Order: sequence, then C-alpha cells, then structure tokens
Amino acid sequence: MALAKENEPFEAKFALNSYSWVGTSPAQLYMPYGVIDIQPRSGPYDGFTDIFITGAGFTPEIAEFAKCRFGVDQDFAVVDAEVLDFNRMTCRSPETFKLPTEGSKTISVPFGIAFGNENYHPWTLDKNRYMFYENPYLVQATPAEVKIGRMAEIFVRADSKQPYLERKCLFFNHYYFSRAKWSKQLN
Repeated sequence: MALAKENEPFEAKFALNSYSWVGTSPAQLYMPYGVIDIQPRSGPYDGFTDIFITGAGFTPEIAEFAKCRFGVDQDFAVVDAEVLDFNRMTCRSPETFKLPTEGSKTISVPFGIAFGNENYHPWTLDKNRYMFYENPYLVQATPAEVKIGRMAEIFVRADSKQPYLERKCLFFNHYYFSRAKWSKQLN
C-alpha cells in the first residue's frame, strides 16, 4: 500500500471477499502509517542507540501512542517513540533486548512501529531490520593523549577474540568512527 501524503487520507473500504469492496456513508477516512527507513540499522545489546525513522502518516492525533518494536511476536522489546513531524520520528534501542542463548553474538531482528493504544497494534511489517551486537573491547588507542582544542586522529584496535562490526560512519557523542579510526574534536 502506498503511504499517504500529509493531509490526504485514504477512504476505508471493506469486503468479505477479494472483489466486492464497499465504502461507508459518510466515508470513513484512514491515514495509513509506515516506515521507509531507519538509521542507524544496528547498535549494541546495551541499548540506548538513538534511531531516526523516516516514513509517513505520523499525525499529531496519534503521536502520543507512538511505539517502536524490536523482534518478533514470540520475543520482542517495545520502547516509546517521539513523533517529530508527519514524516519523521525517533526512538531509542531497548536496554532490555537480551542475547538469545542459542544465538550468535550478532542478531538481526524485525523493526516495526505502531500507534494503537491497546497492545500497540497493528505493527508495521516491512523489510526494516535492526541488528544488535556486543560492544568491541578496545585494546589499544594511538596516540594515548591529544592536545585540547585541536582536531586529532586516534587509531584504535579491538581485541581479535571479540569481533565487531565495521561501519562506514558511526557517531558516539563527540567521537567520529570511520574504517577503524576515531577522530575527536576537542573544544
């Protein structure tokens, strides 16, 4: 189903089969919501990764019920979300999502949103997934010290026994990580 444009809801129609669609009088209007993309698509099991969601249908009337779900019906975590405008919202990855005992140290789970106030249904179902991983254990940083007030490149090395994900670009507070090197602008 196509996502609605702002202030252009769809007319709701119903059928008991796949071809006899009828509307209501007066017409019942429905504003569908959906997710186009999430960024970042991964974060540590510890949680607290801010996730930016783009999509459509995030209206003020339903904003107070915004939730994000990580996982499947049998094993999931739900967190509150904040609607920024019709096409943008944000949430934070849960601290309660635990590594499955039979799973690997990296797991990718479905990601969905909902605005219903009772059991938060219906959850969106699409291609968006979120990957949880264990934080790397850093064993070396070069140089060990930098001057305050200057831009500095810091090269880090992780423990080879604890694999980690290399990302093109990842921000941690004031740190910028790119291809196994960190830079920090110190003010």
